[in-house]
Amino acid sequence: MQHSRLFTAAVLGTAISGGALFSALTVTPAQATTNAALTCKASVSNAKPKDSSIVNVFVTTLRDATVTTAAHYKSTTTTHTGTATSAGKATIEYKIGHATAGFKVVVDVKVKSGSSSGSCTTFFTPTK
Repeated sequence: MQHSRLFTAAVLGTAISGGALFSALTVTPAQATTNAALTCKASVSNAKPKDSSIVNVFVTTLRDATVTTAAHYKSTTTTHTGTATSAGKATIEYKIGHATAGFKVVVDVKVKSGSSSGSCTTFFTPTK
């Protein structure tokens, strides 16, 4: 969560001294909450995996953020969830099986921590 500082001023009193106008102000900090986007970077261990291999999706984000990936294959979508380490790294494993060769599998990545979230994508294309 990110906070912006806003200030509210209230005039407490006004005095005239030597022809100049003076005002006493009270400044009270006010907080405005914004849902800042989390950093999200994703890559894959192998952009052209063969049948029955494993592709790791590497994600970099905020420490301890929840990481959800969705790999969109030709006939199905497979979702996995993990948690980023204290260094902000997560590795999500996909077992390729017999995915359609030549079909670009887009992996949508969503990261969330508290009320902040972010997203990014990566992809791989299975081969025979």
